Amino acid sequence: MELIINYIADFLWDWPLIVTILSTGIYYTLTCKYFQIKYFKHICKSTFGSSENTKEYNANSLTTLETFFTVIATTLGIGNITGVATAISLGGAGALFWMIITGMIGMIIKMAEVTLAVYYRDENEDGSFDSGPMQYIEKGIGVCMNFGKLHVPIAIFCIGIMSTLFITIQNYHASVAISGIFNMNVIYIAFIYLVVLYYAIYKGIKAVSKIFKITIPIISLIYIGSGILVVLRNLDLLLPSIKLIILDAFDINALFGGIAGKGIAEVVRQGVSRAVYSNEAGWGTTPMIHAKANTDHPIKIGFLGAIEVFFDTIIICFTTGVVVVISMVSGNLGVGDEIVIKAFSMGIGNGAKIIIPTIIFLFGLTTSIGWYSYYETIFKYIHKRSKINVLPLIKVMKYIYPLPGFFMVLYVSKNGAPGKLLWAYSDILAGLPTFINIFAVLILSNKFFDLLEDYELRYIKKVEPEERIPIFFKEEDDEYYNF
Repeated sequence: MELIINYIADFLWDWPLIVTILSTGIYYTLTCKYFQIKYFKHICKSTFGSSENTKEYNANSLTTLETFFTVIATTLGIGNITGVATAISLGGAGALFWMIITGMIGMIIKMAEVTLAVYYRDENEDGSFDSGPMQYIEKGIGVCMNFGKLHVPIAIFCIGIMSTLFITIQNYHASVAISGIFNMNVIYIAFIYLVVLYYAIYKGIKAVSKIFKITIPIISLIYIGSGILVVLRNLDLLLPSIKLIILDAFDINALFGGIAGKGIAEVVRQGVSRAVYSNEAGWGTTPMIHAKANTDHPIKIGFLGAIEVFFDTIIICFTTGVVVVISMVSGNLGVGDEIVIKAFSMGIGNGAKIIIPTIIFLFGLTTSIGWYSYYETIFKYIHKRSKINVLPLIKVMKYIYPLPGFFMVLYVSKNGAPGKLLWAYSDILAGLPTFINIFAVLILSNKFFDLLEDYELRYIKKVEPEERIPIFFKEEDDEYYNF
């Protein structure tokens, strides 16, 4: 039985997921005529050029910048640093090339799922919004396409996402990274992590978003700046590193008898899976935060999704990757977190021993804070559709959410890492929602294409559309189905 569970977990997160994500991204990219690339300048200008001037319709919803940095805080995690280094160690330098390619097509996937979440979102009595794959599966496929209430796929999605509440090692990885700096027991660091999580939950997403709007740019600039220093101080290694990345991406080194290749399949697998795991394109998670933002057109918030993937993968992951490859070319190798610390020490010296573990800790913490909002959104969705009052469960969750991660630190510190079977169950539960979400996004692709065409005519070509289409679902059909 254990072999079967492990096989299913490995199978889901291997080529089936990779092919599904890549094919969806390629389909959207070709159909939209490379919109995310062709209009990238417009996307940036539309997102940041007028973000602070956007009218705030209700104090309980989020502004554009608050939404952006909250989502960035959620997606930036340990995977952007140690995960990228591990992918390059296992798949070779070429894995970085495939990370970037996946990031470019992942931009349009995230843009589509965010747009759909905003279009089909629920408006609460206080003027705030809630949405996610649950809403666009229910309304877009169930109501508009007459497929009924679709309880099963929605339940699988919700259960899969909620499973990460109980099976998580984010606190442990973050605490281990920083405990050595201060020569403190990892349990003490984990307790600090726990306290900060409780504080963030107590303050709420609106208050935390204001903090993220200040802290995330600072942390990111420090990390990117450290990477730039590595490049500037090792300019002689830059071209050899780029050459290695490109040749290794297609395993050309092995063909010409150079550096032993990993095999192109492994290079692609490591690069694509790491990018998807990092930027969450196709997962259906971050749209639950994006949908809370004010906007007069869903595509405008969809742009946030595209920029989110660009920042996460093409900037942060690329920064990590280039630094690690430069370190590889120089012969400066290491294991685990040590790879990254040694690599960045080539630019910032001994400061890397403090800066990198601290950033790993902060990235892990912001991820945990952001993920809480996913669980709360799911509970609110169930409450609205159910005859049972589940609001008390949200209050209970506020007290228990930080505990599983802390208990995992206690367990690992005493007994070592849990067996592979536990993570296999976790991978299966977390993988299934991605497939459900991706298929929903594909089924609803025409809705996204219609909204994108409407936006392009109105805001890029400055032409009034011949036919007016509903900009939000409530303009089309405001009927909700009850469970």
